[in-house]
Amino acid sequence: MSDFSGLEQSFALAAMPPMALFDDLSYEPPPAKTELQPREVGFLRLRGAHEIARILHLRDEIRLPAAVQADAGFAAREKKDEIGLVGAFLRFGEAIGTIRLVPMTEGVAPCEKLLERHRIPWELRDESWEVGRLVLAERYRSGPESLKRCLFLTLVHLIENTNVENLFASCTPC
Repeated sequence: MSDFSGLEQSFALAAMPPMALFDDLSYEPPPAKTELQPREVGFLRLRGAHEIARILHLRDEIRLPAAVQADAGFAAREKKDEIGLVGAFLRFGEAIGTIRLVPMTEGVAPCEKLLERHRIPWELRDESWEVGRLVLAERYRSGPESLKRCLFLTLVHLIENTNVENLFASCTPC
């Protein structure tokens, strides 16, 4: 052993990906995180399938299991885009995230069933929206401030453009 043996042991190389990943040439290291500044993020409401198609790649960030995507009900749930409001979060013109809001009067929002089960009065559902499917590209998931900014911009848009009394949301692990 050398005089530096303790020092030598305190240094380590970054862990290498499993060798199986080298067989897949599509492997890319995770992107570096980009700290979002609140003033850099804007909100754009997307209207119609042609505009929504521009942010569909961000939904891949959710990493839903294949079984969920293959479920016949999944396509029906995606019809919420037509009923609700879909927005994009932009940073210097690039779409870095998306969100969908659904009015709580259409019978398609998962929160509606939850509210019924817990006997929440109907008047709380009038002019109410379910906040769902908020997705930020992985490199922009830098902390709670990014999320707060996106939710704030969405709420401002709702207040300025709709009648909104309450917002509801639920979280379901995949």
